[in-house]
Amino acid sequence: MDETLGLVAGTIVTLLIFSYLLKDSVLYRWALALLVGSATGYALGTAVDFVLRRWIRPALQSPDTTTQVGYIVPLLLGALLLLKGFPPRRLMGRIATIGNLPLGFLVGVGAAVAVSGALTGTLIPQVLATGAAVTFENGIMGLIQGIVLALGTSVTLLVFTVRRPAQADTSIWGRFWRALGHFFLAVALGVAFAGAITSGLTALVQRVMRIIELITKVTGNT
Repeated sequence: MDETLGLVAGTIVTLLIFSYLLKDSVLYRWALALLVGSATGYALGTAVDFVLRRWIRPALQSPDTTTQVGYIVPLLLGALLLLKGFPPRRLMGRIATIGNLPLGFLVGVGAAVAVSGALTGTLIPQVLATGAAVTFENGIMGLIQGIVLALGTSVTLLVFTVRRPAQADTSIWGRFWRALGHFFLAVALGVAFAGAITSGLTALVQRVMRIIELITKVTGNT
């Protein structure tokens, strides 16, 4: 019974979303609001439960002062961050600038983590893998693939070099390498876009199969 109710609810919401193919109707907006609202409510409930059970309760129950401070400081910074939501002309909005302290901390830590993650997790391993690919260990075809990989990586980086109009490439070879970089970049974006389309089509097929399953259950056919 629960599974059938889930199929019915999923089918109704799917058909409401598909109504956008006809026009931007109220049904589509209602389904979109339902999805966004439910996701927001779930995220808010999870956050409140996490704060209450993982932070406030351990802070109150712990006899160690150091542990209590370790829990209270993040809660205090989070409370200061909530001040940014008040209008600037109201009374609470006048002290909203205090929320810049935790906001700056979050932005700084996030930027540091992103840069270090990009260097140690993406750029450096990619450079090492690109250089290691140019080898005779896998035969002539492996060597050709390594050269193409190294060439593609090098010329694609040329696309992202910042140049002023007066410093534009005037030589034939400069324009050629940059055009080749644009070609490799277009191929990579095309492959990524094809993967996104494939994922979307897979999800569409799954939803259609669920609708067919519901129709089969309702009609009693096997």
